[in-house]
Amino acid sequence: MLHFSFSTVLTAILTSNVIAILITIPFIKKDFTICIGYKALFCFVVLALLRLLLPFEFPFTTNVFLPQFLSRITAFLQQPLIHVAGISISYWNIFEIVWATGSIVILIFSIRNYYRAQNYINRRGIDKTEDSKYKTILDDICRKHHQPNRFRVIELPGLRVPIIWGTKKPLIILPNAIDIPPDKLRYILQHETLHYFRHDPFVKRAIHFLAIIYWWNPACWQLHKRSNLLLEMYVDQAITKENPNVVQEYLDCLIFIKKQALYISSKIAASLEKEACPLIQPHNKDIEKRITMLTRKPSYFQRAGINILFATLIAFVLVWSHLYVLETAYYPPPAEGEMTFFPLPENTYFIIDEFSNYEVYINGTYIETISSFEFYPEGIKIYNKKGEVINETQ
Repeated sequence: MLHFSFSTVLTAILTSNVIAILITIPFIKKDFTICIGYKALFCFVVLALLRLLLPFEFPFTTNVFLPQFLSRITAFLQQPLIHVAGISISYWNIFEIVWATGSIVILIFSIRNYYRAQNYINRRGIDKTEDSKYKTILDDICRKHHQPNRFRVIELPGLRVPIIWGTKKPLIILPNAIDIPPDKLRYILQHETLHYFRHDPFVKRAIHFLAIIYWWNPACWQLHKRSNLLLEMYVDQAITKENPNVVQEYLDCLIFIKKQALYISSKIAASLEKEACPLIQPHNKDIEKRITMLTRKPSYFQRAGINILFATLIAFVLVWSHLYVLETAYYPPPAEGEMTFFPLPENTYFIIDEFSNYEVYINGTYIETISSFEFYPEGIKIYNKKGEVINETQ
């Protein structure tokens, strides 16, 4: 039987955040950044999301009691502050409201920016899909990947660097202020199409969704920021395939894009930049890191070692979080003369809530909300919200 309580939610939150922090660590050091794998990153993000969506206690789960000082904190957070229409509201409930409200507000702003950008593309974009200089290259790239050419090419004012936009109907959007030479155009189109073929837009959305859920956690936003760099690097490596000649030509293309982005930044009108802000990117400092990474090739054993290390750590955290649930410990009997918080039938009672869980009160002080009477003695009275005794523990 599955149990849902404050303790299971707390365990799920802590586990997901630990995974998010672990995923962020590889991006701190360049050697780790180049070694960590794209597929591993995606799997780790999915696992973090799934752990958040499963805040339950399973039949095989064992309770692990928190230290006394942490138990006092969690008990304080769950202690009702006010009662509104028969509902008890605690600091934890207030945090839940703020958390949910923040996620909803950020999601609304994200959706608004998406449609604002889409509207800007529709109004300002110039469709160049049938232009032979684009169509010929895209047809050739798609044919080599055994994929139909679904791409539309849009030239857009105010854009600093090329981007891929959309999932079902992908757009390759190019800055209209750049006259791209044919040799560099092939690499640019190849780069953007690979993002689509490898489903990178879906990966970015999953990571963005995780960051929206944990908007109060800096680690998640760092993950969102760093993962974009990882996806760019992964495509860079797929294109060059460690071929020295291709690497040099591709590096020339990246340097060209970097210079053009700086030029556009200095020339773009303030009004246009404001209108296109959901699409406008900074000076794309990540290009410098991508150039550095293309010139450094870790060995197979380095890549395998880093991925195995982080996969093992994350697997350990996930397995531990399902085997054990962090519970609020009961306070031991205090010294003589002090009020006892040890649960006894004489000083303890339960109040059943609307979700059939039980609020625990010892000496009139709220301690926690539980779904099972395990670890509590027999004979403790159970009240409803009206203050009527309806049962007692057996």
